[in-house]
Amino acid sequence: MLLSQIMQILGNIVFVFAPCIGFIPQIVKRKITFAPILSTIVILANVMKLLYWQSEHFPLEIVLQSVFLVLFHFVLLYLSKQELSILEEKLVLNRFTEKSYRRYGMFSLIFSLIVSIVLMIATISLIFRTRYVYTVFGPLFLVAECSVGLVQLLIIEMESKYSLGKEVEYPRELFLMWALGDILKLIWTIKLNPPVFLIVSVVFQIMVDVAVVFRRKK
Repeated sequence: MLLSQIMQILGNIVFVFAPCIGFIPQIVKRKITFAPILSTIVILANVMKLLYWQSEHFPLEIVLQSVFLVLFHFVLLYLSKQELSILEEKLVLNRFTEKSYRRYGMFSLIFSLIVSIVLMIATISLIFRTRYVYTVFGPLFLVAECSVGLVQLLIIEMESKYSLGKEVEYPRELFLMWALGDILKLIWTIKLNPPVFLIVSVVFQIMVDVAVVFRRKK
């Protein structure tokens, strides 16, 4: 019984912190190659998941993992020094955001965006005195979570297309680690018995991971 409880606790700890494993070499070298827009999507997805939790409760371990992912990807944004990709420039920079980005960087831009969204939703909830406003974040966070791998694939394709013959770095081993991590995440998520849509989301992420891993290098 004691051994079973210890294994359960260890499993939960691994589940919460496992998403950072693939990034440890980047953090140690202080060379973050994970695209800032991907960290932004992960942060938004998990903030929306936490907001959705206000109306639809699911296991605490999933909530703790979302909190950890928000904090962790803010750290990645803070440490990231790389230039924006072609796709990121098209999506992020416009006449409203370019000045803030040049002056304060991606970290401050995204942090202010997240805080503004949370405060706006909290205000709406207080005005209407209902938690049903949070239900809209269910489908939104699912779309955001599932889009991370697709955006990664799109970034790779665009960088290859506009590289003008230069070799584009393709860290297949890192993508493989992400895929293995998502498989472990799926196993433990099923064990936690959450709502089915959370399991479907992880399955879709694994499918995209596999597509990225086995993509032909051009």
